[in-house]
Amino acid sequence: MEVKRENSLIILRSLLLLFIEAAVLVLVIQKLHVGNTDTALIWAIQHKKIFFVTTGALALIGIFFDALFGRFWIANSIVLTFGVVFAFVNQQKMAARNAPLLPSDLLFIKEPGEMMKMANQKSLITILVGLVLLVVITFLLEKFLPIKWSKLKRFWLIRAVILVCTIFIFSGVFKITQPNTMANRFSNWMENKQDFWNPASTASQDGPLLTFVNFMGSKIMKKPSGYNQQTMKKIAQKYEKEAQSINKSRPKKDINKQTLIYVLSESFADPQRVPNLQVNQDPVPEVNAIKQKTTSGLMLSSGYGGGTADIEYGAETSWNLQFFDPSMTTPFAQLVPKKDYNPNVADLFKRKNAIHPYLGTFYGRRDAYKKFGFQTFRSTDGQGKNETLKYKKKIQRSTLVGDDQAYKNVYW
Repeated sequence: MEVKRENSLIILRSLLLLFIEAAVLVLVIQKLHVGNTDTALIWAIQHKKIFFVTTGALALIGIFFDALFGRFWIANSIVLTFGVVFAFVNQQKMAARNAPLLPSDLLFIKEPGEMMKMANQKSLITILVGLVLLVVITFLLEKFLPIKWSKLKRFWLIRAVILVCTIFIFSGVFKITQPNTMANRFSNWMENKQDFWNPASTASQDGPLLTFVNFMGSKIMKKPSGYNQQTMKKIAQKYEKEAQSINKSRPKKDINKQTLIYVLSESFADPQRVPNLQVNQDPVPEVNAIKQKTTSGLMLSSGYGGGTADIEYGAETSWNLQFFDPSMTTPFAQLVPKKDYNPNVADLFKRKNAIHPYLGTFYGRRDAYKKFGFQTFRSTDGQGKNETLKYKKKIQRSTLVGDDQAYKNVYW
């Protein structure tokens, strides 16, 4: 009886150690993300629910492996390794791209050599040496001070229950963004904002770990009734015939010998189209004059005044947000990175370039346009040869680049 009690106390102390370590790791991850210890501590105080839930989740990973292997020090090392590696990679990505670590970044695991070259070499060596020391210490602890589960049937049953419950709990992360699910209600309770438009800012608020989870759980859409290969072939054939009929009279049929320029501007509008607004003269005479001389018309937009990345996605792919599940709020960040093939209008052209006179990290634009097959994407925070704008003069004292500068970059 005394042995059982002693074994139970050892397990409880081990679990307490896991929770303490998990809390420290969450703070370290946050500190490296924001770059300041005081800010990280203030974050933990202001976001108590997120801090404790994230700490509990990280500790639960350790409990899972402890129950799986039956050896505490091995489970403890797995948690420490995960936390340290996550913190380091997230911090390195923030330094290089001003964006946190996201599930889509796991694709780069295929190129570990290239990823290591991009990291700060001194910090990388320190991390690798630390992990080697951790392995050695774990080996010594397992040999001379092992903490193992008892082989009594009662403890085997407890381990099995822990494994099943942990798998059930973590399965909910894939539904965290889906409205009216248990996971989503729990997410709302801990005040998880789930703002997908600016991952870096979101990670500062929700924490890098929770932000990573948020980007895992996006449902794309419900399967439409009647959707099948045969139906899609009929639709494609219908519009192929329409296209052939339209193109018969076109003198320039090779689209690659033409230049298509998309200008999606949130600063331009024709006041004459604003309901109940009267003007005494044409405010955009030059634009209207050009429209009279060439093919022109109006485009139905699903939104205005914000959410520009979603309008871009819709204009380039013909996919309106209305088609998607309500949890799919930002396709650039939530959908495009997950798909190997993202059909869009640029597929018709051999050479395609994008210019965005603001931050390329917002909405994950830079990565999205790369997935779209664009050779270059230029923005105000671009760093490489094909990422920088030539013209970027600000509007008076504003932090924004003027439209005239954006158009100069198009001609350049």
